[in-house]
Amino acid sequence: MFQFTKYLITLLFLFWGTFCSAQELSEEVEYVPEYRLEYRNRIYNDQIHTINFHKGGSSAGLAIINLGGGEKLELTFDDFSMKVEDLNYRIVHCDDEWNPTPIQYFQYITGIEEPFINDYTFSTAFNQSYVQYKLYLPNEEIRFRISGNYLVYVYRNGDPTKLLLSHRFYVTEDKVQLKATIHPAFKPAYREKKHEIDFSIDYSNYQIINPADAIKVVLIQNNRTDNAINDLKPLFVSGNTLEYNHNGPNSFWAGNEQRFADLRNLNLKSENIDGFVTRIDSTHVFIEPMEERRMHRQGNLLGSLYGGRVIGSNSFNHTTASDIDYCMVYFYLKQENKDPNGDFYVFGELSNFELSERFKMEYEPEKKRYRLAVYLKQGMYNWQILYSRDGRSGDINRIENSFKEAENSYSILVYHKDITADYVRLIKHTALFFPSEQSQFRFNLNRD
Repeated sequence: MFQFTKYLITLLFLFWGTFCSAQELSEEVEYVPEYRLEYRNRIYNDQIHTINFHKGGSSAGLAIINLGGGEKLELTFDDFSMKVEDLNYRIVHCDDEWNPTPIQYFQYITGIEEPFINDYTFSTAFNQSYVQYKLYLPNEEIRFRISGNYLVYVYRNGDPTKLLLSHRFYVTEDKVQLKATIHPAFKPAYREKKHEIDFSIDYSNYQIINPADAIKVVLIQNNRTDNAINDLKPLFVSGNTLEYNHNGPNSFWAGNEQRFADLRNLNLKSENIDGFVTRIDSTHVFIEPMEERRMHRQGNLLGSLYGGRVIGSNSFNHTTASDIDYCMVYFYLKQENKDPNGDFYVFGELSNFELSERFKMEYEPEKKRYRLAVYLKQGMYNWQILYSRDGRSGDINRIENSFKEAENSYSILVYHKDITADYVRLIKHTALFFPSEQSQFRFNLNRD
């Protein structure tokens, strides 16, 4: 009997030790899905929110700086996990079609290959705790050696499979002269609905072999890349000037004025806000239900953000970017039936100018509407509703319609595919606005 009792006690100790070890292991191990890096704007981790990536001191436009010009890009993002871990980032040079360039890191960057992000701040917001990370490019650890398209991606603990985000940006030179105009399309069928961009490139002071083939031009509307025009050839060559005065291929659907909401004050029912619900630990904001637009809508009195946003709060106790809070925002789109062929997306800088799953609307048949609930940081927001059949390219006309009076921003990027070099240079960037540059939104709120 004594031997049996001793044997039973031994088994219990072994079982308890195994149980405790398993429990400790389960507490220490966290499964993190592995993602394949994509060379586009993307959030890979659900804890990451509000990516801002602009030239320092600006709150709109492409993330673009001049090579050796002394300018800096500022990347910020919020991490809801509240885990302060080592965050690394890496820079990749890409060609004009966003494929990685087959050259060594030291050929396009001077500095460290996998530096850390050391600038972070704990939020003091009431509803949502987060850690805000900030990175300036270039910095003391890296310098750009060549122009072109670039991608930055961020990951945890030196492990590139633990991706957090990736984002495109540009480093440009100023090697050629560019003149451009924007006007309603010439073709009668599109005159009331499209904007056309005519431009010329003067390369008198820059040597190019076979310029008609070596020069590649990309046109971008409101920071969108899903509808970018990237297959233009010059209509003709006059001396050292390439002329792109096409009649159709260089035109965009004008769309409508951006939808707008001011979320800086969560107690003020401003334009396009239907109401608020405030709870102990959260604030819920309901945007007025949206419908298909049949007419051109006048823009907001403050001007257009061209699909962008300006993060900020006008509450008396919010003085820095890390004080700014989050709220749950509800978007509704009235539709009698669910579309069987495609989906609707809330689109703009709030979605990183991507057709993002996080911003795809879901249909509620009993209420005959599409719905999206998403966490947004306080600030002023523009957005539009895009319709997509494939999740890659969006149709502005399905909901917003198009009118020539609509305000839009445009970027012209000029690339040089030099046969003597191993990479594609970005030799010119020009930003344009319709109807005029004076309409550009210029607010900068609560920037540290």
